[in-house]
Amino acid sequence: MKMITLHYKKVIDSHSTSEWEKMLWEDSFMEFKMQFQNHNANGSLFTLKGLVNSGVNIEPLEYLVSASVVGYIQQLNGIVPDLIDNIGIRYFGFESFQFQLIDSDTRNIHQHKIAINYFSSQYEWLETIGEFLIVKKKNEANLYTIKLVPYLSIQTIDYE
Repeated sequence: MKMITLHYKKVIDSHSTSEWEKMLWEDSFMEFKMQFQNHNANGSLFTLKGLVNSGVNIEPLEYLVSASVVGYIQQLNGIVPDLIDNIGIRYFGFESFQFQLIDSDTRNIHQHKIAINYFSSQYEWLETIGEFLIVKKKNEANLYTIKLVPYLSIQTIDYE
């Protein structure tokens, strides 16, 4: 039996269209601007790239900014909103998530680009047919047909 966990990366930027994404994006930008000041000792930098190039470890900054998105993630009730199976069922439950700063400029919200990385619980991987995975949750009978879309990947494989 092959047990897998899945990883889905949701990129959110100025082109995102849902209200939920827009609110999350705007709030994370406001928090980024506030927290950026604490990581920019001399005040001469304005971009995430500039901070990275200056040798600053941005992990603490990502952690602090992630606090601004936790409430939005809780609204999802453990289900990734974008992923549905072949018959329209939202199947992809997540156990954990990780916030990621991709790009940002304190002077321009349109440069702000983030990602939410969702990590699933284990699924039993039964079959692959073309670009579809056939999986089921452990100890359940229901099968899910998952299309391998961009930013969806197998995170781990365990052979039991």
